[in-house]
Amino acid sequence: VHVGLVGEAERIAAETRYLHELRETSLEGTLRQLVAVTCKRHHRLLQLHGEVYRRHHRSLDLLALMNRSASRYVYPTTWEGWVLELLQRHPTSLDERTLRQGAFLVAGAIVELTARAVDLEPDWLMSNVFREQLVRLLLAYLQPPTAGALSS
Repeated sequence: VHVGLVGEAERIAAETRYLHELRETSLEGTLRQLVAVTCKRHHRLLQLHGEVYRRHHRSLDLLALMNRSASRYVYPTTWEGWVLELLQRHPTSLDERTLRQGAFLVAGAIVELTARAVDLEPDWLMSNVFREQLVRLLLAYLQPPTAGALSS
């Protein structure tokens, strides 16, 4: 499994470079791609390693591998720090007091909900409906309320 993880780290590094560029222009597009990349990564590793990955995916330190590989392209940071930088670039419902907590919640939601899919519903990882529902959940939390929504 270790050799596969080194290759996976290289793949994550390449995806990180693309997402680093995308996050400059689009919050929604970046979230959509983050969810897709995370789901595809889990699916790919399930295809390669089957039940072994399913039983042990939560104990694998893919983020540490990613940080080592991605350091060629972006300044290595924590996953939450990366999401925080994304949120700082775009208008959201969060203010300075809640931005760090928001990054914690968004990062955690992507990691935990896709991990739960690995545990309980692995077929959902390749479902456009599942991915879209997760993106909608994140955007509903992040997007500033509209004027009409305030009066309801």
